[in-house]
Amino acid sequence: MKKEEWIDEVLRSAKEITPVESNPYLATGIEAKLQQKPAAQIPVHWVYATVAAMTIILFVNISIWKTANNAPKQNSAVQQLVQEYGWASHDLYFNNSN
Repeated sequence: MKKEEWIDEVLRSAKEITPVESNPYLATGIEAKLQQKPAAQIPVHWVYATVAAMTIILFVNISIWKTANNAPKQNSAVQQLVQEYGWASHDLYFNNSN
């Protein structure tokens, strides 16, 4: 019984609420903003993350390149065969098979 009385009291109090007056141009302003296409912006933290990743990749590549250039150059067996038989030429019209 108390629950029904409480529900009736809430419904009666809702009838006493006066409607709020709104700005007559509010709906027009909202529709105009929805019609505009916002400029695509990338969040700043993604820009910083990308720059950091590219910098790390650059330093890793430079360090690998320096260690590869400092290593003593030794010809492998395949490289010796290529040089011995003249297969190192990149000229397509050159034929070294006599």
